Amino acid sequence: FGDGTSSGPDAGATTNHTYAEAGTYTVCLLIWTNNGCEDDICQTVLIEDPVSSNRLALPVNLTNSGTVNAEIDVVTSQTVRIMLTNSSGQTVQIQTIDLPEGQNQVPLTAESLLPGIYFVTLELANGKTITQRLFLVE
Repeated sequence: FGDGTSSGPDAGATTNHTYAEAGTYTVCLLIWTNNGCEDDICQTVLIEDPVSSNRLALPVNLTNSGTVNAEIDVVTSQTVRIMLTNSSGQTVQIQTIDLPEGQNQVPLTAESLLPGIYFVTLELANGKTITQRLFLVE
């Protein structure tokens, strides 16, 4: 498999292999028969890191009497900006926080906000944004 491992002669017609890390590997298939014939073919394969993504998750509804935790997953530690915008496009809350890699709980305060539709935007350090809709009910 190009990483120092192989499957034995009893592997059968198909076999699976999991690489420990991303990289370029040369994978070879060796074939031989009981009559002494043999052949091989090798190909270079590129194994990439698994796809991971940043995530923002909110409850569907929020009351204006308290706070709610936004679940924010980031793939690397970074400083992010969280903006709460009303349906007229006005930013009503903004906070900048440092998040460690992984899952995070960030409180959003809804006190003093009027019922309606709001948008929570997570702006990542690379400038990309994730926006979720939030309904504020009485």
